Amino acid sequence: MRRKFLLTAISLAAGLTVLAPEIYAADDRLVVVTHPDNNLDITREDLYRLYFGKRSKLPPDAQLTPVVNDGDEALLHYFSNLMLHRSTRQLRSYWARQLFTGKGTPPVRVKNSIDLKELIAANPKFIGYLWESDLDASVRVVLSAAE
Repeated sequence: MRRKFLLTAISLAAGLTVLAPEIYAADDRLVVVTHPDNNLDITREDLYRLYFGKRSKLPPDAQLTPVVNDGDEALLHYFSNLMLHRSTRQLRSYWARQLFTGKGTPPVRVKNSIDLKELIAANPKFIGYLWESDLDASVRVVLSAAE
């Protein structure tokens, strides 16, 4: 009886973890942002390549460094699944392997959306993601979850 209850509780918690980003983001949209002066056209493939270290430059030789918001786990989960088509676990595992072997530079980590916006607004070489409700004139949307 106790084991069955425990298994049910674990299953329920796992299910809620998977659904949490969709519930949280139901009234808000995920957007990918960069510095307002960047006039780059970015595709989801470009985004994947940037976040997985396969590419650091986009035509015409624009250097971009990806930024990860560590303070909002639901947003990271949603971004990874929706925009990169990978889980957060796969993203973190990939970079753990890269760091262990000394290859590549992982995405820059920030604590929250405010820090992410400030970093991107101050330097055109960064790209990151936010909830649409966190947008202001300091960043430019280059891709949205609806696209």
